[in-house]
Amino acid sequence: MPLIGRFAPSPTGPLHFGSLVAALGSYLHVKSQGGQWLLRIEDIDPPREMPGASSAIIQLLNAYDLKPDNEVQFQRHQRARHWQVLQQLIYSDIAFACYCSRSELSGQPHFGRCNAKANRAACYRFDISRAPESIEFADLIQGSTAQNLWQSFGDFVLWRADNLPSYQLACVVDDADSGITEIVRGLDLIDSTARQIALQQSLHLPTPRYAHLPLVIGVDGQKLSKQNLAPELDLQAGPTQLKAALQFLGQAVPRQRIEAEILAQAIADWNIDRVPRAERTKG
Repeated sequence: MPLIGRFAPSPTGPLHFGSLVAALGSYLHVKSQGGQWLLRIEDIDPPREMPGASSAIIQLLNAYDLKPDNEVQFQRHQRARHWQVLQQLIYSDIAFACYCSRSELSGQPHFGRCNAKANRAACYRFDISRAPESIEFADLIQGSTAQNLWQSFGDFVLWRADNLPSYQLACVVDDADSGITEIVRGLDLIDSTARQIALQQSLHLPTPRYAHLPLVIGVDGQKLSKQNLAPELDLQAGPTQLKAALQFLGQAVPRQRIEAEILAQAIADWNIDRVPRAERTKG
């Protein structure tokens, strides 16, 4: 079976250095094994999206020569497919309607079916009692990882009350439909992995291999993110930024000065065992 990886940014702002680390790690991991690399824009949350961000993401990746092997996918086009899978889960009695508000839950995990309907829209939740209490997976960077679904997450949301698919559902469906075999992403998403594996198992879908990269931490001690207004990448700084990202990932830094040549050498030199496990500071 061919190896297929992907980079799946949300268009909530421009790409920053942490985004580049995630994109580059996913690209090199699959390309070093002769696989395909896809780009999926996760535009399923319109209230959080920034106008023009999708085009800016694609433009910058092209400028850095990080070009997908197929047409760019837009998650919003899959909404009917996401709804179809939700109906499948409802029919199988794995998903159920929930009318509880966030204030009613007081930040605690949700457990059990809702007995009464409130005068508001329902969300749909995954019945956690239908999944193993704990899920263990072998992360290619972080090692053996176990997560207790019942204690940590409870009945997690599959479809939001504002009629939008959740990240967990959309991600699992789109990865499966694209034949993704390798998921290389930031360590901040490792807590989603057990829930996504539980969904894959419930839908009888294959589970990809996972690798969670260390996070880039700014001088303020916070993870670089769009929400923290991390500086956006410069379209003209491809060689410099690619080399900095390779160094952050523990890889050999090529002497080449052109993006395509840097990437070609980085593919040949890629060694996932050299990627640091823990978060580390990037001053």
